[in-house]
Amino acid sequence: MPRKRKEEKEEKEDSSKKKVRKESIENSSKSISKISKRKSFDIDSWIDERLNDLAVKLEIEYLNLDKSLLKDIIKRIVELLWEEDKRPDMDRLSNRIKRNIERLRTIIAQMIIESGVSLSNEMLEYVTTSAGPWILSYASSLYKIAKDRGREDLINIMRGAWVKWWIQIRGTEIPPECPRCKFNSLMSDGTCIVCGYTPSASELLKYNNFDLYVDNLIKKGDLNRVKLILEKGYVIISSTGIKSPDEERYKFDIEVHLPTTYKEKILSHLKELGKT
Repeated sequence: MPRKRKEEKEEKEDSSKKKVRKESIENSSKSISKISKRKSFDIDSWIDERLNDLAVKLEIEYLNLDKSLLKDIIKRIVELLWEEDKRPDMDRLSNRIKRNIERLRTIIAQMIIESGVSLSNEMLEYVTTSAGPWILSYASSLYKIAKDRGREDLINIMRGAWVKWWIQIRGTEIPPECPRCKFNSLMSDGTCIVCGYTPSASELLKYNNFDLYVDNLIKKGDLNRVKLILEKGYVIISSTGIKSPDEERYKFDIEVHLPTTYKEKILSHLKELGKT
């Protein structure tokens, strides 16, 4: 390669490298400037000055939360809703709170529960009505508190929320209902994941109206199914009630074996009808 062309090429490469270095320095300066802006904005001081006003806007002032917990909650909300580097504009922030209040209530409820604070009646009402999908994680502890305080109204709300969020998150197949807490929360091993109770076979059969189920089969003339239940010695308990052994079985269905007294009762009934 001629010397002149070689020198020109080296000059171009040199110039290109200098340009890259210059752009890199400029970009770094911009990044540093941006970080400096963020550091110059003291979010904690800004929140401290407006703590009560923000609690009112979030509709949680009546909960009388500990100041430290209240500040943690409000800080998280502000950081979620306000990503700009500059200090928040209160009017714009208020509008964002209003638009997202239902989602924010769920976040607040989760933070209150996870803080481990002793729940006042107002807090209990707030978290049970606002937990959203977190009800699947916290139903057990919230149920116990509500039960101890005789708050059947809140327990009913939790039951409805449990089914709603179970279907949305875990699918349309829901577990059978527990005879004790009445949540659809009996697992296939027969234990309730909300109240921890393990009902007996007799209790499950009684709760799901086994006698009425058999009577209806006999009235309809479905004696083959009755005899199949006797032969197999069990029925299936599902979220919709009792099923015979030949019916389709789903993930959370429970196989319940018939105690001797139940078998004898069916045989006696069939003998009376002359169908044995």
